[in-house]
Amino acid sequence: MSEVVIGILATRDDFSSISVNPGDDIVLCGQQHLLKTLFQNDSIRWEPFVRYRPQEWFMSALLQKLRVHPKWLWPLWQLIPVGGTRLNRCDLLINASGPLLYRGQGYHTLFEPWALVLLRSLKAPGAPLFLNLALGTLFQNGSSRNKDDYSWLDVVAARRICQMSTVTTCRESLAQKLVHHSGHRAPLIPCASLLARRHFDLQSKRSDYVALNFHPKGSRSRNYGTNSDQSWVLAFRDLITQLSSRGLRYKLVCHEPREQQAVRTFLGDNAANHTILPATIPDFLTAYGNARASLTCRIHGAYAAASFGVSSLCITSDSRAAMIDVLDMPHLNPSNVTGDQLMSALETLFTHEERSRRKLLAMVDRTEKEYIEVLKPGISTIPRTQERCDSP
Repeated sequence: MSEVVIGILATRDDFSSISVNPGDDIVLCGQQHLLKTLFQNDSIRWEPFVRYRPQEWFMSALLQKLRVHPKWLWPLWQLIPVGGTRLNRCDLLINASGPLLYRGQGYHTLFEPWALVLLRSLKAPGAPLFLNLALGTLFQNGSSRNKDDYSWLDVVAARRICQMSTVTTCRESLAQKLVHHSGHRAPLIPCASLLARRHFDLQSKRSDYVALNFHPKGSRSRNYGTNSDQSWVLAFRDLITQLSSRGLRYKLVCHEPREQQAVRTFLGDNAANHTILPATIPDFLTAYGNARASLTCRIHGAYAAASFGVSSLCITSDSRAAMIDVLDMPHLNPSNVTGDQLMSALETLFTHEERSRRKLLAMVDRTEKEYIEVLKPGISTIPRTQERCDSP
């Protein structure tokens, strides 16, 4: 049996428990399911590379001591030789650290330390093959499904990433447009998080509750801060009142402790009594998957639900809304929504519950098949670690 070493571009280096962003966790689990299917006759070793700590990618003890440094020093990462990184020990590299194409709040992919190191490392001799699965965007003002909301810098970022990738797929239409504009081609396939349930072989235990998720500003990409979007909070409170008056059960699924505290602060103690904070990734998946329908402020909450055939109404205000379009599910901007609109949208989901379930489960099957077809040619020629060791 050969060993395949797979590097994971991630937001943390310990995968033994659920993180404060379970969305990244289920993206990784979906990709692990695919790679375990493809390498079922091999042993796989997973090596984490924390995206926001590129100094730890190097074998140099001096570089590893670097911690927080001012933003104006970030361009110096372009000058650091990349021959001595742990990436060279890997056969493959995958991304489970969030969207690679992003800008906003003073940040841009092209000028991030991780990108300045990674894109050069992938050119170096002995570099791993980069499986750029589910390439996505995070543009704060790009929630319109019909708007080509990107700049020439975004196109350059897409081009440089695709040039270094053995395989590229896109998880939403805006990312695909950027890739095509950059001169490359990539198929549009739903995010691999849709396959996370299969990583754990979970089955749905259908119940009658509605899975809700609350953020005081309606979207995690808008940060918590100390304030809330007051109109959104009022709309959400009204929704809870309407659900209760109709005898509809609900559970508030919290992705992290801060969300649990936000429920108590902005919605009150009664709503807080309905919160659950999943302790494991399977618990997180089934919290959505066992529901009748879902209303969530988290994109990957909607994908967790969809993996079980459960439809969602997603609340979002950035370019990731296009990921919900891929699922053919509704999404609303939190800034201009009412409780009546939220209730009406949920009632529509109830009406088409069974038809949507069949459609989503067929999409899960199709998604796995499409990924396997794209990946097989790309990984067919990788040198296994054991083969490299045995060669003269």
